[in-house]
Amino acid sequence: MSTLFRTTPDMGAPNSWPRPIHAIWQLGVAVLVLSTLPFNVTRYYITRTGYTTLWRYLFFRGVRTMSLLNPFLPPADTVKGASAIPRHIIGITKEMRSTINIDVVHVPPLPLADQRGFATIPPGAPVEAIDRPLYIFSSKNAFARGQEPACEGEKAIIYFHAGGYNEGHPTALPLGAKVAIRTRLRVFTPNYRKTLSTDTAYPAPLLDIMAAYKYLGDLGFSPKDIIVMGDSVGGHLTMALVTQLHELGQPMPGALAMSSPWVDLTFSYPSWSSPHDIVFKHKLKRAIRSAMRYYTPEAALHPFFSPPLAPRGTWTFLKDTPVYASYGELESFADEGKALLRGLQDDGVSVDIQVDEGGIHIEPSLAWHGPEAESRFLAGLNALVAGMDKSSGP
Repeated sequence: MSTLFRTTPDMGAPNSWPRPIHAIWQLGVAVLVLSTLPFNVTRYYITRTGYTTLWRYLFFRGVRTMSLLNPFLPPADTVKGASAIPRHIIGITKEMRSTINIDVVHVPPLPLADQRGFATIPPGAPVEAIDRPLYIFSSKNAFARGQEPACEGEKAIIYFHAGGYNEGHPTALPLGAKVAIRTRLRVFTPNYRKTLSTDTAYPAPLLDIMAAYKYLGDLGFSPKDIIVMGDSVGGHLTMALVTQLHELGQPMPGALAMSSPWVDLTFSYPSWSSPHDIVFKHKLKRAIRSAMRYYTPEAALHPFFSPPLAPRGTWTFLKDTPVYASYGELESFADEGKALLRGLQDDGVSVDIQVDEGGIHIEPSLAWHGPEAESRFLAGLNALVAGMDKSSGP
């Protein structure tokens, strides 16, 4: 692992900008996007762009414009915001909200004994293992709730949210809450650190998710009863977690589930030329440089950081761990997702794949944008849970 470290940090790595400056800039960009609405509506009806609805087209144009005009990384969460429970979650109706509990606990730092392998802190880096908020979504029909000890045979989901390593929050999108409702399982979602500064760069997110995974064990969940799930960069964290567990000689979780996994830090695959997705390469390149400031440029080629580039035989340790994955037909990450899943299959891993026809990035998480994709993903996740050795109940 030490061969992947820089001798000195990347001094040109970007950091997040102050919150007031970011807010003013975002307001200006939002005003600009709104001013283009008449043009985009007219363009949609004249050109018939191929998008199925006007809303989908306006969403696509708005997100792309905001990404293109955003020249810096977003500010980090405030201490209060990192563990706040919102009254409303986008995509969750009032009726749905009444059926779930949301608890937040602070998970202790990852023990020093586990800070090895890929979780080794680079020499001289001011990164530390710290306590972090862990959100727990519990359906009121679940077998247990919140911090209650695991029932015998109870299954749980640990979910790593999207955000490109530089933004995102466990409650920013509705997927975690909806998974808890549909599966009746507890969903544990760590608010891992975003790699926006010298003290939160990699391996800070890995330290945080490892600590959260350990917490599930402390509650009494057996590894075979844990489903590890992630969307977008959460897919990268999913693969990072199991790779680190393998490095430490620990048992594998019971199953993996990924939606639109972003798993290649080298942008090696042709689907990045897709003109239909909502993500921009230049924005992610800034995020990667900030995250990888303590690692050599060659580190991005390592299977830990770019799993689709792994040589055959890398994933044989997952041969008893079923995988469910979905991705959008038109998304920029489609080809790297295919490459990862093909590599898993070549190594004997059972992989169930759902391709969303005409879909874009993390469409199942954008419930207001792609409800059909969300329904298919949740159905596939339920099938994954049902196919595990034991029932979800005690």
